[in-house]
Amino acid sequence: MPIVSGPPLAPLADMPWVGDYVRNAVAAVPDRTALISPELGVSISYAELDRRIGRMAAWLVEQGIGEDDRIAYYGRNNELFFVVLFATIRSGIVLVPLNWRCVEPEIAFFLEDSSSKLVICDPDFVVTAEAASRKLSPRPPIIVTEAHEGRQTLREIVAAEGPLKTDAIAWRDDTVCLQLYTSGTTGRPKGVLSTHRGLSITRWEEVCYSEFPQWEGGSIVSAMPCFHIGGMSWILIGLLRRCTCILTADASAANITRLLIEHKAERTFAVPTVVRAMVDEVRAKGISMPWFCNIFYG
Repeated sequence: MPIVSGPPLAPLADMPWVGDYVRNAVAAVPDRTALISPELGVSISYAELDRRIGRMAAWLVEQGIGEDDRIAYYGRNNELFFVVLFATIRSGIVLVPLNWRCVEPEIAFFLEDSSSKLVICDPDFVVTAEAASRKLSPRPPIIVTEAHEGRQTLREIVAAEGPLKTDAIAWRDDTVCLQLYTSGTTGRPKGVLSTHRGLSITRWEEVCYSEFPQWEGGSIVSAMPCFHIGGMSWILIGLLRRCTCILTADASAANITRLLIEHKAERTFAVPTVVRAMVDEVRAKGISMPWFCNIFYG
């Protein structure tokens, strides 16, 4: 018989599902800033985030992409990743986040193995994405996130006026929302499926666990990559708590510290080596951040 330790969860009937985080925030704090991409100068409110999610979800339907289909996201940290994530959850589509450090044969394998019907990528990765997609039949179309050679961009799509998908599918306990690939250190990478319910329970567990810091509002900084469940989850933790979430693609200690100061952010998440570098940065420059509360690591 399995042994389970730790505090019991509050009733799952009370649990907010991840797909409802943004809508719940809109009902309470629609004008609060939800996501900031400092490198791009982008800042959007919870109300605008919800609108862009609805537009993205509707656009996916217009492309003939439906429940249980896969789409791949191949880009660095910015707010567009979460527009896509919540749009796919709302639509029952499975998001396949790709490690942008991978090389073309690996990207080709991920796309083929997942049967992705669409690839969303940053301009920096277009050459790799196109080379990978040429090995597939049928070839998935590629949409760039930002301006590149006159192509239509994801940013234009979600910012444009148009039909919105506001209704979510009926989520089941086994509804898959993510397909995350392992590093493949002992063989071929494996696509690990994450259900919407499982992702929601993990975030709910943190709310119910008395030793996990509890707060609402304020600001958090994230520099850990969104293709990894750790970096992704840190932003979900923030959105559940209706925070302003600052997303950066520069994981240097100097940049994270600068953003914490610039935005008076109270919390961040980093791997231990970055935490060590941040401590050295603060000590070396004699920086004082009396408002700062927590560094989460993993």
